[in-house]
Amino acid sequence: THNAILLISCPDQAGLVSLVAEFIRRHNGNIIYLDQHVDPEHSAFFMRIEWELENFKLSDGELSTRFQEDIATPMKMHWKLHYSDQHPRVAIFATRESHCLYDLLSRHQAGELDVDIPLIISNREDLRGAAERFEVPFAHFPITAESKPAQEAKELELLREHQIDTLVLARNMQILSDSFVSQYPEQITCRHRHHKQRGPDPCQEGRSMPTAHGEPHTDTRDRDDRDAGGHQW
Repeated sequence: THNAILLISCPDQAGLVSLVAEFIRRHNGNIIYLDQHVDPEHSAFFMRIEWELENFKLSDGELSTRFQEDIATPMKMHWKLHYSDQHPRVAIFATRESHCLYDLLSRHQAGELDVDIPLIISNREDLRGAAERFEVPFAHFPITAESKPAQEAKELELLREHQIDTLVLARNMQILSDSFVSQYPEQITCRHRHHKQRGPDPCQEGRSMPTAHGEPHTDTRDRDDRDAGGHQW
């Protein structure tokens, strides 16, 4: 099935859902899923919408161009377009707790996760062996307060090189900057802690938002600012 999946974030304003839905209807698209969320504290709007392309009048290239011109630019939208017959490319961020990483990699190896995992990123070397066991490239970025901006820039460059769609936080306890998070709006999902684990859950206070393939994104903008206003993973 070749469906289009559109992720949107923008300032909240009246008529956004009907505006996007009408754009799709006008070009003969049949909407099969829609989920939207408003963050009143930040006056931000988020939406995931999916529609069938069987009778859609715009080509993939025309769709991107027309949506940007007709909707995204005037509404100041950040958006990303995916297709249901393309596997999302996922990068896993981890620190040293292995259970979430092993669970994800084992399920992927067993064919339970319909994604590609071309990259694991960590600020420590502890989980390199797990990555090698599952034959997934492992990138180590040691981070201090002084090196953080430069290291995050290198991480973003690597993510772009690997054409990553989604970031999975597998019990990674690093703190992200606003600028880093803004590069992947609605594309960060948090893998919750193991039920036997003690201590605070870094995902506990996050807000669930839609991502391209239906998994929740945990927004971290409310987290404590232990790192100059950064974000707890």
